[in-house]
Amino acid sequence: MNTNLVNYQLHSGAANIQLNRPDKKNALNQAMYAELNHCLDSALADNQISSVILSGHEDFFTTGNDIQDFILAKKPEDFEVVSNFITKISTYSKPLIAAINGPCVGIGTTLLLHCDLIYAGPESYFHMPFSQLGLTPEAGASYLLPALMGHQKASQYLLLGEAFKAQTALELGLINAIINKSDVLSHAIEKAKILAQFSPESLYATKKLLKKPHQAKTLSAIEQEMPIFFNHLQKPHAQAAFRSFLKSQNIS
Repeated sequence: MNTNLVNYQLHSGAANIQLNRPDKKNALNQAMYAELNHCLDSALADNQISSVILSGHEDFFTTGNDIQDFILAKKPEDFEVVSNFITKISTYSKPLIAAINGPCVGIGTTLLLHCDLIYAGPESYFHMPFSQLGLTPEAGASYLLPALMGHQKASQYLLLGEAFKAQTALELGLINAIINKSDVLSHAIEKAKILAQFSPESLYATKKLLKKPHQAKTLSAIEQEMPIFFNHLQKPHAQAAFRSFLKSQNIS
């Protein structure tokens, strides 16, 4: 199952969902979210698949949401496909493995908070520039990030919007390991093959148990974040930041 924007490949009991918009450094638009939702649903329904790998290009995972979509969104329903994606990954019953390189911006970092195993190249970096864009956190990051690394560190990355590198991500517990750039995806596939040897029922039950203490609070955070995020999306500061970005990229 391959589209122009998302590739879907099978690897010995795992599905690799690969972002494929290299001309935009995998900036996520509405069509990509729709394809991601479709691929995640397909993998969930396939009993031969025990885990799902999310990957990007060897030089970039994703530069975040497409700014054009931010400008065009006029009502909350315009972001329904995004909301569906966030809810889907936060409640996904099969193990999610991320294989990442290069920039992980915005949703590129916050979606990782819902993954179970994350392997990153040494040049990976993580950036949540919501404040700089006049926006607020999404995907449950307002709860999950401080739960992972503490209030002060979460404030550093959400309020100041500072970027951090793979080594810092490892020390903070966001990722599992740093792997040679060219080996990140193959390493993730090998881990997925190991999972495929185990009882699917025990894997899914274990993941459910691991997430249970935080699940209700995560979903509550997601529910509270989305209307606030959309409200700030419409404010003059955000709209000016979007126009400035597009102008810098020579996009009209």
